[in-house]
Amino acid sequence: MSLKEVFKKHYKTILISGLVGGFIYALGMAGFEFLSYDDIDVTYIIYNFICFGIFSSFMSYFNLKHKSKA
Repeated sequence: MSLKEVFKKHYKTILISGLVGGFIYALGMAGFEFLSYDDIDVTYIIYNFICFGIFSSFMSYFNLKHKSKA
């Protein structure tokens, strides 16, 4: 199965896992930042959400690609 076929078949799973993973990570980091500094930087939270969301999406993509080969 080609990479394009894997993405077409599982695009919702990949996108949802990226959004959920990024949101949970950003929420955790915001809580840690609030407990440590009593101030929350919104740009830092958005940066965490985007970066970890992209990382989580790539991991889901390659995991699904590996499973579809078997």
